[in-house]
Amino acid sequence: MTNSVLHVADVHKSFGGLRALSDVDLNVEEGTIHAIIGPNGAGKSTLLNVCVGRIKPDSGHVVFNGEVLDNHTPDEINQLGVSRVFQTPEIFPDLTLLDNVMIPAFASRDGSFKLRRFVKKPKRPSPRWGSASWPSVRPHRFRAATKGAWSLPCA
Repeated sequence: MTNSVLHVADVHKSFGGLRALSDVDLNVEEGTIHAIIGPNGAGKSTLLNVCVGRIKPDSGHVVFNGEVLDNHTPDEINQLGVSRVFQTPEIFPDLTLLDNVMIPAFASRDGSFKLRRFVKKPKRPSPRWGSASWPSVRPHRFRAATKGAWSLPCA
């Protein structure tokens, strides 16, 4: 776990008699991309909600950058840098792709936003984006499928 950014350790969550998560272990290392896939009811949303603090696990822990998130509120977890994108992403067509992806980091607990840059523009093409110009693209020209695909960096 030397380069671990997010670690989910032995997480369990039940809703009444329904076991949504059982023995979940996930380690996300810096610079890697992971996908949580499965059929409806498999626990994907529950896992993401546990990671962002919207749902408390029955047992287990979520650790982000070495900090245990158990006693943090969802807005505190968001300010630390853990957020999620919902299945139907809201798009702000006048903002760049990078600004749209960073919206959760701009949010305050009261729902207000402070639109300031947290990330400098890349000086050379990034293998993650495929082109240095992607973060500055405005999404108003994207088709629906493309909008959904570019929301993945937030997840």
